[in-house]
Amino acid sequence: MKFNPQLYYLKMDEKDGYYATATITLAKHDFPLSIQSIMNQAIETNIPAKSDFVWNVSLIYSFSNEYAKK
Repeated sequence: MKFNPQLYYLKMDEKDGYYATATITLAKHDFPLSIQSIMNQAIETNIPAKSDFVWNVSLIYSFSNEYAKK
């Protein structure tokens, strides 16, 4: 399990805001599939958005070294 929190500042033209994001990854050693979720929360912003909280879930497949250039 990995947990990576971040705080960031975003400026778009004349609008700006502060945000928090977190990535959580669940993986098993020597298993090609893992699950990852990214969550993003507006802290203080004047950038228009449909929601202050956005998230997603991804299923990740890791290729083995068989496909690496030699």
